[in-house]
Amino acid sequence: MDATNAPGQYKITITSAEATAETGTLAGKSSTADIVVMPKDIAFVRLPTVAPGENGGLPTVNANNRIAGIAGTKNTLDDLTDADATADAAAAAANAASVDAKLTTARAANLDNLDELISSRSDHSAADVWAVATRTLSAFTFDVSLGTDAVDADALKADAVTEIANGLLDLTDGVESGLTLRQYCREVASVLANKLSGGGTGTEITRDHADSKNRLTFTVDANGNRTAITKDLT
Repeated sequence: MDATNAPGQYKITITSAEATAETGTLAGKSSTADIVVMPKDIAFVRLPTVAPGENGGLPTVNANNRIAGIAGTKNTLDDLTDADATADAAAAAANAASVDAKLTTARAANLDNLDELISSRSDHSAADVWAVATRTLSAFTFDVSLGTDAVDADALKADAVTEIANGLLDLTDGVESGLTLRQYCREVASVLANKLSGGGTGTEITRDHADSKNRLTFTVDANGNRTAITKDLT
């Protein structure tokens, strides 16, 4: 720009520091009398100092008229095409179908086996399993609840009643400490229903039911009070 090629036009060059201002005022003075040059306010826009498309420069577009050098996903950019979104949706559907197929196969191969009899999974008998090594069962307890009439006379073994009766009669401390029900019955029967000897003396003796032994031997004072007792309750 010069007086030959652009007469009346002027070029003003400012520094980078001067261009940091947001606005500037262009003013001048005419050499012609009675001519006043009006000042002009100018807004400054600072452009990058590097070439367009370079790091820090103005963005450019590529051959597809898209902003060059921008990478992202549908979650962060709205400028991806519908074709990109369609492709993403198709890929997601394919992945879901693949997962569903894998789960179905796994279920058929594994989970369904849980609903089969053990005998269908092995041809080993119980004896085969037991014979692998010696097994020792330790003591254990468990609770059983029986319904009404769950056990009747026909369900009991022939000697069950005897075992139950003996368990009751010979229960330790069944009457009181150190005295079973069987022992108590023997001593009561001896006093009430068996033979007695030594009445009126200092020693009274009662016999067992079979009259084969002295069951109870009492030491009695002059008033008939028992001061000591020797028992044979076997």
